[in-house]
Amino acid sequence: MAAEFMVSADLVGWVPTAYLLASAIFLIPFGRVADTIGQRQIFLAGILVMAVSLVGAALSPGFWTLFVMMFVAGIGSAMIYATGIALLTMNYPCMNAGRSSASIPRLYT
Repeated sequence: MAAEFMVSADLVGWVPTAYLLASAIFLIPFGRVADTIGQRQIFLAGILVMAVSLVGAALSPGFWTLFVMMFVAGIGSAMIYATGIALLTMNYPCMNAGRSSASIPRLYT
């Protein structure tokens, strides 16, 4: 990737860091927003943000476009992470709590 975009390997290392940093920064704020607006709306918006930004990252003409798209993908993943488990536990009855807990790893893979 460094050769493709003609940047240093150190700079390329910031691409996954931008994704993880955005996910960590926006996780709690989106949890709060989801409590106010609604978890389903934030979850669906997160899927849309994630999909659009990853398509943008795949088609990025330059390194900085890729960097920004991965940061935005991290924001979308924070929206999904903040609401995914809550939606699962709300939609499964208490007697199926084990099935709900078993579904959590499938949500993020």
